[in-house]
Amino acid sequence: MELKDILRLLRRSWWLIIICAILAGGAAYYFTPDPTPEYAATTTVLLSQGNQELPDVDTITRGETLAATYGELMRSRPLLMKVIENLGLQTSPDMLATQLSVSTQKGTNLLDITVRDTDPQRAADIANEIVIVFISENVNTQLGRYSTSMEDIQAEISQLLLDLEEAHISVYEFDVEISDMEERLEELDTIEEEYGGLTALQEAEREQIKADLGEKLFQRNLEQVQLERLQTRYDTLLESAENVRILAAQSTDVLTVVETALYGQLVTTQPKKALNAAQGAGAGAFFAFGIAFLINYFRASVIESSETIEKQIGVPTLGVIAEIKGSQLPEKLVTERQPRSPIAEAYRVLRTNLDFSTGDKPIRTMLVTSSSPVEGKTTTAANLAVAIAQSGKRVILVDTDLRRPSIHKLFEQSNTRGVTTALLEEGGGGIGDHVLATGINNLYLMPSGPLPPNPADLLGSSRMAELIRDLSHHSDMVIFDSPPLFAVADATLMASVCDAVLLVAHAQTTRVDVLKKATEQIMQSGANLLGVVLNRASISGDGYSQYYYYRYY
Repeated sequence: MELKDILRLLRRSWWLIIICAILAGGAAYYFTPDPTPEYAATTTVLLSQGNQELPDVDTITRGETLAATYGELMRSRPLLMKVIENLGLQTSPDMLATQLSVSTQKGTNLLDITVRDTDPQRAADIANEIVIVFISENVNTQLGRYSTSMEDIQAEISQLLLDLEEAHISVYEFDVEISDMEERLEELDTIEEEYGGLTALQEAEREQIKADLGEKLFQRNLEQVQLERLQTRYDTLLESAENVRILAAQSTDVLTVVETALYGQLVTTQPKKALNAAQGAGAGAFFAFGIAFLINYFRASVIESSETIEKQIGVPTLGVIAEIKGSQLPEKLVTERQPRSPIAEAYRVLRTNLDFSTGDKPIRTMLVTSSSPVEGKTTTAANLAVAIAQSGKRVILVDTDLRRPSIHKLFEQSNTRGVTTALLEEGGGGIGDHVLATGINNLYLMPSGPLPPNPADLLGSSRMAELIRDLSHHSDMVIFDSPPLFAVADATLMASVCDAVLLVAHAQTTRVDVLKKATEQIMQSGANLLGVVLNRASISGDGYSQYYYYRYY
C-alpha cells in the first residue's frame, strides 16, 4: 500500500479505530486490579568454583556468567515443582515462576533469590526452599559427571577382590599339598636310616613324590606371581578411585547460603491503571486498523475507484457516475429530468472524455455493455445519449438487448416496433418506421421490438450489419444497449461490428478479475474498447466528487 492508500484507509475507518481504542482502553482501566499488599523475601548465596580460594578477575567474570545461568535454572519447572511439593503450596510452577526473581550482585559471585508473596513468612519459606532444593540438585548433577568412572572403578575393584581371594586360596592349597609331600619324604628318609634301606614300593613312592613336588612348586610359583599382579592392580585402582573423588570435589561448584530469608518485607505494587489504559487503547487502535486493513484487502478484489480500474485493469476510466436515486425507471434519466444536477454534469464529463478519446476519427456507432447484469449499462447508455443529443448531435439510441429490453421503459415508450421489426418484416420499410421520437431534441429511440426466439442469430446476421449502416447514415451517433458480455454472446457479436465499445462497471460490486476478463474478451473480438464507466460510485472524498472536480477543473 502507498501512503495515500493508508491515509485513505485511515480516513475511511477513523470511527472504527476510535471506538476500538476507547473500548480497549476502558476495559484495560476497568480490569486492572486494585493494589494488593505484597511481601518480598531474599536469600543470598555465594557461588564458589571448586577449591579456588583466591579467584582472579577472569574467574570472577566467569563466575558472574555461571551465577546468571544458575539463576535461570532456579526458575525451571522441575525444580519449582519439587519446591511446591515440599512446602505443600497451592499453586503451579508457572505461577510460582512469576513470583520469583534471581539477580547477581555486580562484580561478585553472589546471587539474590527474591520471592514475592501476599504472605511474608511464605515468601521467606519459598526463597529458602528454592535454594535448598537447587543446591541438592546441583551437587547431584555435578557429581553425576564422575559417576560413570567411579562405577567402572568400583566394579573392577569388586571383581579384583574376588580374584585375589581365589588366588590366596589357590596358593594356600598348594602350600598345604607341598607341606604334606615334604613331610612324607622326611618319613621315608627316617625309615631308610632306621632299616638300612627302603622296599622297592617305598623307593618308587619317594621318586614319584619328588617328581610331583617339583611340579607343585612350579605351579605354586605361578599362582604367587598372579597373586602379586592382582594385588598391584588392586592398589592402582584404589589410588585411581581416590583421585576421581578428589577431582570431583575440586571441580564441583559449591553454593553456600550467605544470608537466609527470615521474613518478607512489604513492597508497594501499585497497578498503573492509566498506563494500562493507554496501552489498551493503543492495542485497540492497532487491532481496529488491522481489521480495517483486512476489510480493505478483501474489498480490493472489487472495483472500488477509478484508480483500481487504471492500475489493475490497465484501461482508462472515462466517467465516474454516482448512484441515481429513484425507484421508477424514468427517474433514472437524470440528464433530462435534472440537467443541473452533479450526476447530469458527470454524464456531460463522460461525453467530453469520449470526444477526447476518439481523437480525429469520429465514432459513429458505439456499444454500451457490461460484464454482468445489473451494473447500470442501460441507464448509462440512455443518459449518455441524452447528453450527446444536448450537445447538438443527432443521436439514435438502439436497444439490442433482445432478451430483457428496458430502454423503452426509461423513455416511457411502447415496444411494438423496433430492431426486430426492422430486421424481420418483409420490405422492412424505412428507418423512420421503426424509430420513435423521444421528445428530446436530436434524440431518437429504436426499441428492441417484439422478442425473437433467436436473438444471437439476428444480431449476427447480414441484415443487422445493414441496419447498423443505415442507422449511422441517419445520425451523427448510434448508441447500442446490449446484454451483458458473460450472459450471452450477443454483446460480443455487436462489439465486432461497432466503431467502439464502452464498458460499464458497478462500483463496490464488479470484481476486478471479472472486469479484466471482460476487457480481454472485447479486445480479442477485435473491437475498439474506449474505456470504462464506473457506475454507482460512492459520493466520498476518494470517489465520485474527487473525480468529478478533477475533471471539471
